[in-house]
Amino acid sequence: MVHCQKCETQNDPAQATCSKCGAELLPARGIGSRLGMLLGLIVLCGVLPAIPVYYIFRPETPNPILKWVGYILIACAVMGVMYAFYDSFRKTLIHERYAIRARRHVKLDAQQAIADFTKALELVPQEGRSPQELGTDRTPLLKERAAIYKDLGMMQEMEADWEEIINLAQEAGRVPLLKERAEIHKGLGLMPELESDWDKIIELAPADERVKTLREQAVLYKNLGLVQKFRSPREEFLTKMNPDDRTSINFKGLGDPQIPRRVCVYCGTSITRASKGTIEVSYYGNKAKASYKFPLCDDCNEGKNKEVESAVTISNVKEKDLLVAGMVESLTLNFVNPVYAEAFLSANSGKSPEE
Repeated sequence: MVHCQKCETQNDPAQATCSKCGAELLPARGIGSRLGMLLGLIVLCGVLPAIPVYYIFRPETPNPILKWVGYILIACAVMGVMYAFYDSFRKTLIHERYAIRARRHVKLDAQQAIADFTKALELVPQEGRSPQELGTDRTPLLKERAAIYKDLGMMQEMEADWEEIINLAQEAGRVPLLKERAEIHKGLGLMPELESDWDKIIELAPADERVKTLREQAVLYKNLGLVQKFRSPREEFLTKMNPDDRTSINFKGLGDPQIPRRVCVYCGTSITRASKGTIEVSYYGNKAKASYKFPLCDDCNEGKNKEVESAVTISNVKEKDLLVAGMVESLTLNFVNPVYAEAFLSANSGKSPEE
């Protein structure tokens, strides 16, 4: 039954107006909602950019590129305010009316809320719209209906809604949705479904996010007592490796250090192909800067990110008198992977390295 928002009288869903007070049973957005949206967007688009724009256009800011950034911010703010007025005063679409009524009935009558969300989904405009545009309207409605199904114990219907939500998203946007569904499955104690979600998350995770995602999965599975599956021993090793742990080697008497080229500096796996491993010393007047190029396996090189690139760092560089010797006297190499640190020590055992 439809509850009148004005007098709370219960009405047949087929009625357009309340049988008691005559109020419309398919409400539009209220004046409070419209004004709240208008003021919120004005603050977001008009007030927040004002501070950076002020600093950009000060006389003390001579950079012309920054001025163009200021013009772009102003243009975005103007368009945002224009959209705020348009959105606040436009006519409420029919599918939005059903969604508004559905939200009012979630606690009053869950079955009526489901019926209204279903009608709203049927009425979402589809002609001439891309899947991404369609998903923008359908996804919030499907999530709200799925939440009601969950509360009513209608698991099959909930799963069907979530499957459509994920299919509507582009591949790059599916990972956060799968994580959201996995949390729902976790709360319901549905472990096989949760594991299925995480299998898809790992499959879809970008190469430069894969190790981070595997570690996130490892923490969750450990807490839940689940067995984590890996594609390779390398992935299992990286999951257990803490990127904040470092093996530091103080290397003295730096002449021509040997860099192991058959071991990956990040994951420690063997490398069969020829790989690069060089030391470079750059000179600036009487100063020197040492930098190394260590080998990466194909998998690490494919997923190169800040974590991989920080597999080894250089610190505590001590220079000789470069005008006389032209060399770095000592430095500290900080390896994230103890396997590679051991290989480096072994290759340079006669060159005064100290742990």
